[in-house]
Amino acid sequence: MNSKPEDSLDRALPNPMASARDGGAPWSERFEDTYFDRDNGLDESRHVFLGGCALPGQWANQDRFVIGELGFGTGLNFLAAWNLWRQSAPRHSVLHYLSIDQFPLTAHEIAGCFEQWPELAQLKSGLIESYPNLQPGTHRVFLDKDRVVLTLIFDHVEKALKGINAKVDAWFMDGFAPSKNPDMWRPEIVRELARLSKPAAWVATFTVAGHVRRDLKAAGFDVEKRAGIGKKREVLAGRFNGVSSQESAEPWFATPPGFEGPSPRVAIVGGGLAGAHAAHAFARRNCTVTVFDRHSKLAAEASSVPAAVFMPRLTAGDSVDGSYFATAWRFGLQLLQELEERHSTKLLHACGVLQMAHSEREAERLEKIWQSKALPSQAMQFLSALETSDVAKLSLDHSGLFFPGGGLIQTETLCRHLADGATQRMNCSVAKCRYEDGVWALYSNDGVSLGGADIVVIANGLNARHMDQTNHLPLTARLGQLSYVESSEKTRPLACVLAGDGHITPPIGNHHIIGATFDHIENEHLDNPNHAPSRDADLRNLGAARQLLPKAFDNSDTTPNQSWMSLRCTTPDHLPIAGPVPDHDSYVLDYSDIRHGRHWVKYPDARYHPGLYALTGLGARGLVTAPLAAELIASQAMGEPMPMPRAMANALHPGRFTVRSLKRAKD
Repeated sequence: MNSKPEDSLDRALPNPMASARDGGAPWSERFEDTYFDRDNGLDESRHVFLGGCALPGQWANQDRFVIGELGFGTGLNFLAAWNLWRQSAPRHSVLHYLSIDQFPLTAHEIAGCFEQWPELAQLKSGLIESYPNLQPGTHRVFLDKDRVVLTLIFDHVEKALKGINAKVDAWFMDGFAPSKNPDMWRPEIVRELARLSKPAAWVATFTVAGHVRRDLKAAGFDVEKRAGIGKKREVLAGRFNGVSSQESAEPWFATPPGFEGPSPRVAIVGGGLAGAHAAHAFARRNCTVTVFDRHSKLAAEASSVPAAVFMPRLTAGDSVDGSYFATAWRFGLQLLQELEERHSTKLLHACGVLQMAHSEREAERLEKIWQSKALPSQAMQFLSALETSDVAKLSLDHSGLFFPGGGLIQTETLCRHLADGATQRMNCSVAKCRYEDGVWALYSNDGVSLGGADIVVIANGLNARHMDQTNHLPLTARLGQLSYVESSEKTRPLACVLAGDGHITPPIGNHHIIGATFDHIENEHLDNPNHAPSRDADLRNLGAARQLLPKAFDNSDTTPNQSWMSLRCTTPDHLPIAGPVPDHDSYVLDYSDIRHGRHWVKYPDARYHPGLYALTGLGARGLVTAPLAAELIASQAMGEPMPMPRAMANALHPGRFTVRSLKRAKD
């Protein structure tokens, strides 16, 4: 399992320096310890961890079961658990496997393991195909027809644990031996396990070191030594009998309880990118999903863009929004690949996107983004002017950041495939929803009942301002216009999307699509149905295109009557709104004092409208942000581990604007 030379080029994380040793057993030079025993590794995993956590008995009657692991390593424990799950779990149940590793192996290194256990061959192939690049942060992949959800966190163990919001049924403590890797076995780590544990959660580990036993007992775990296997004479196992705490350092962002039960009815209000992604996220969880939209087809408003540019918006520094876009980009690419395989169609025209640097300062910024390794080298490359010309197939004078996996998407087709697992009620406008007798009742403009749901997702863009529960959200509009310009001998060779202050697509038929404007709309004009493309916006788009390709469009003009225009729903901080909808009056009442900064005050956890979620404010980047935002909402609604750190989820929380207003309020 020796590393390939190119593996080291793409590591944005510390290298465990893995090799084959001791008769072929995988070995870490960094920790001077083996990953598993060459002959008895699978038996040890089954005995120490599966048997130590009383599996499969503990998941026999569970709709969802969550295993947390410290030290993913080669993935042997995961494959053993997945194999047992296939054999014994209820048919419609889901296994969530949440694992942390600061020194992860590459897919190539893992592929060299487990040859001696042919029963794991098929599962290993599934893992290798879905295994993420070694980028810091949270990576979620769906396996086994969505019955197994693997969430890998590549980060320092304590930082990762503090960012997790989950309720764990069983813990596998499988770091390298405490004497080799003491950082994994500190009391602070064990206390985090207690915070995240369900009542009576199980814990198992191969070590019986005295300080590990004492720390587990101090945190509320009742553990005992048990007979080992092979070279391990004794192992440790037990249960959590302490008081678990899901408290957040910021109670106004506390996560509400998830739905209890196997298959809730979910109503999605809105059939654009936000609603379609929400429909897909819930449908893959075996929920009964209905999409309501006031138009005759999906993606009828801002999501109807004729050729949407798919590219991330990254930041040069370490920021929550930059990390969110990097995480969302990875997740969105993975989802597109899944949809293309499932429907045997091409959704992404991956011609690549070249973000141009038209100043020295911008070139420095783009180079810093590249140096940050926010994305792996095969997904993001910093190119010289000569290299950009080679990629674009046109002569360019500037350097740039190239995203080979970026490109163009036809959003109507994407939304149709996303929502194909849901009932679609078109020409059906939801004006109100009321919580009545534990169920959400939906009503039309004239008060006609549209049915009920256990969970409702408000995903209707600017129209969320008209819903009673979300009318306080600070949603604003930006008028976006795209223009068409005829291709010419000078521009026809363009092979990728050029992006800067605007963008230019490669030829689509006989035209390039250029744009896009992002014009402010006053509140009194938000509901004006008569917005139309303007000549002024066409000329501004043409000016931006001429900056991207000097002289190429000097004698060109936009094509009359072909421009596309729509209102984009945005937020003041340009991040989407995704999460549970707070009871606004309760928020103001409970947290009116936070402006004084009294950290010793005990505030209550946030109060929410039960089962009500919002997904809106996607702005101009909905293609990238919507998939992960929808996954966050579905995870929260179903009581699953979140697909991102708490700080990132808090940055998207619908209550964040109210909290900021309260903090700024004067006496």
